[in-house]
Amino acid sequence: MGQKYTKTSRRYPFVISRRLLIGLLYSLTSIIIVLPIWHISKYAEKAAKTLSINLNETLILLTLGLAAWVFSNIFLLLKLRKYLDEKRSKKQFETLKAFQQETLSLLSVDALCQRILEVLPNLINDVDIFIALRNEAGSYSIIGSTEGFSLTQEENIKAIEEVEDSARGGYIGISPLKYDNLLKGYLCLRPKEKLKMNYQDVKCFQQFADHVSLCLKNINIYQRRYQLTIRDDLTGLYNRRYFREYMAKNWPEREGQAFLSLYIDDFELYKELYGGACSDEILKWCGQAILSSAGEDGKIFYFSSDEYIVYLLGKTKDEILGIAHKIQETLKQNHEGRPEGIPPVTVSIGIALQSAKGYHNDAEILKQAECAALYSKQNGRSGIELYGTSAEEAGQDTKNKNTYSHISATVYALTAAINAKDPYAASHSSHVAQYAGLLAQKIGLNSDEIRSIKEAALLHDIGKIGIPEHILNKKGKLTAEEYEIVKGHAAASAEMIHFLPNMSYVIPAVLSHHERYDGKGYPRGLTGEEIPLSGRILAICDSYDAMVSERSYKEPISVEAAVDELKKHKGTQFDPHLADAFISLIPEIEQAVN
Repeated sequence: MGQKYTKTSRRYPFVISRRLLIGLLYSLTSIIIVLPIWHISKYAEKAAKTLSINLNETLILLTLGLAAWVFSNIFLLLKLRKYLDEKRSKKQFETLKAFQQETLSLLSVDALCQRILEVLPNLINDVDIFIALRNEAGSYSIIGSTEGFSLTQEENIKAIEEVEDSARGGYIGISPLKYDNLLKGYLCLRPKEKLKMNYQDVKCFQQFADHVSLCLKNINIYQRRYQLTIRDDLTGLYNRRYFREYMAKNWPEREGQAFLSLYIDDFELYKELYGGACSDEILKWCGQAILSSAGEDGKIFYFSSDEYIVYLLGKTKDEILGIAHKIQETLKQNHEGRPEGIPPVTVSIGIALQSAKGYHNDAEILKQAECAALYSKQNGRSGIELYGTSAEEAGQDTKNKNTYSHISATVYALTAAINAKDPYAASHSSHVAQYAGLLAQKIGLNSDEIRSIKEAALLHDIGKIGIPEHILNKKGKLTAEEYEIVKGHAAASAEMIHFLPNMSYVIPAVLSHHERYDGKGYPRGLTGEEIPLSGRILAICDSYDAMVSERSYKEPISVEAAVDELKKHKGTQFDPHLADAFISLIPEIEQAVN
């Protein structure tokens, strides 16, 4: 139901309630009526004798006069009371109308509860309030109350029992909260002192409670529809859209959080052999197995055709590894709901932990987890790979010794192809890879991250293969049309890498190495830390090498001039922290290149 809210009432040293005011008016009117009658009756006979007036005539005149006096006072009293009632009724109506207009757009029970506790005491004075809602199991919990209901769990249960037997509870107002002919809770008032509500208060309270019921219905409809938009239709797990929304709202800038990326081994093979219906059943079964194993510890998301993501917060490295092993053990032993007649279903798991370096956001760590999962898949079925460590540290006996050597062969073959077409690129990619490796090491990235960034640097310009040579080697300034063609190389590079086996982890860096920190770069116009860390690193290294190297359209500039350019464009073109780190490495960089 959400958080329990307790509203503290205002206390004043002296308060004139409406009932006290009406009582004073009645008393004052009675005194005003009785005093003249008593005084005249006491001295009427004596005055008549003194004035030689007939006593009977005097009594008739006095009676008529007193009657007029009494009726005039009663008339004025009723008028005054009517005025006070109308004034209070108008205030209640305006308050209720404002409450109705404001709360119709509320989308959470907690927000509605807060407004109830703020508004209802202004409608009905001198009462304590509590709101109890019924959960799906049929039990009640108090989700909000004024200070008179700061209750423990045991007192909550007793209060609900009192509501259902209101004669015992001492309540002056109890309104069930219902919609669709189902009881959803109670809105209750209990007097701070002995009093009863008048008809006007009862009517106002009932209208207020009816509107609260309507708001609860609207919130329920919204929540059900919202759940449809954030959950995958097939697995029932949270989808990728909600992952982005959840991370934007809840990502904490601290250590102790991790992502698990899980890929179903040989899923495409299952799809080809057993058909789409069977593969759908496998996805649902795997999702439920992961949920039962890790759902109490974190959030589970279904990402794509064969990928699940688990987000964990506040777990140690050993606890995270234990959850990963638990998932694999559940898949191995739990056969309930698994399609019959298929071989055992396993998952490869990659794990990435938030470090204390301060450079990683959720997108970076997720990419690391996915990269580790791909490494795990390369090593065989049902593996666990912890990003930045050896597989043995992650508790697995793997065969990962030759993984990078296989990738390296592909990387250097593609690099040679672009070098053959563009002579100025012959050393550019290797220089950028050297710079990027040194910068990544400088800011404290681990060996896997350094290696990934260096591979991305070697491949960052392979999309230039599709650019005509007369544009690549043009001596003068490019035309607007030619520049647009050249700008397309980043996206083209990423598209080419997409079709290479097990190398998609370098795509974020390659695609974003021409993004600018101020959002004026391409191809997506990302700003600040929206740009992947690897892309921000490559942007600096690529620009520096371009400045100090000879190109068809320019002569090289000195190292000192290049450093001045980096300083000049910190915070606009380049990440300022990374630019400072790179500048501090210049002597080491020049030594490595030479």
